[in-house]
Amino acid sequence: NTKTFTQRPISHDPPQRQWLTQMDSQRYPTLATAAEKIGESCRAAKRTRLEMLREMESFFLNPTEFSYTLDFRKVVRDEALDPIEDFFRNHRSGHCELYASALTLMLRHQDIPTRLVVGFYGAEFNNLSGNYLVRAKHAHAWVEAYLRPEDCTEEMFSTGQAGPGGAWLILDPTPLSELSVEGS
Repeated sequence: NTKTFTQRPISHDPPQRQWLTQMDSQRYPTLATAAEKIGESCRAAKRTRLEMLREMESFFLNPTEFSYTLDFRKVVRDEALDPIEDFFRNHRSGHCELYASALTLMLRHQDIPTRLVVGFYGAEFNNLSGNYLVRAKHAHAWVEAYLRPEDCTEEMFSTGQAGPGGAWLILDPTPLSELSVEGS
């Protein structure tokens, strides 16, 4: 018995779409404003949805605006704010979970189905055993944003990255640093 899975556009599953686009603009006002600004700029420039996703990802990669850290001893938290809104509004320095969460919320504010993914990035190859060793320092968080079939490029279809139901695009908004190479 083999089951055939046919990929359908997410628009055919309204509860899943609603869940993947939830974003409380009142809880994250600074994130919502930034998402609106980037979205409007992309629409005015007639950029594609794919280009808008890449624009939002690269927004976080500007080293004059954001930095990577695991040391929060000097970060003064505003306890009245959600931690993601506080990160984005006040200190803009953090680890992969903060960056991935912020981008997820910004994309959802633009009504783009988005999910936050956690896993491992990288490993160490052991020449003796011929295996990869995955350590806690390889833990990472990133974002996957849904592209409708009409948003996918011909190349995405020809390489199998996209199908009749569209594609999930991997985005990594975490700025590089010496620490991020070690793990995030």
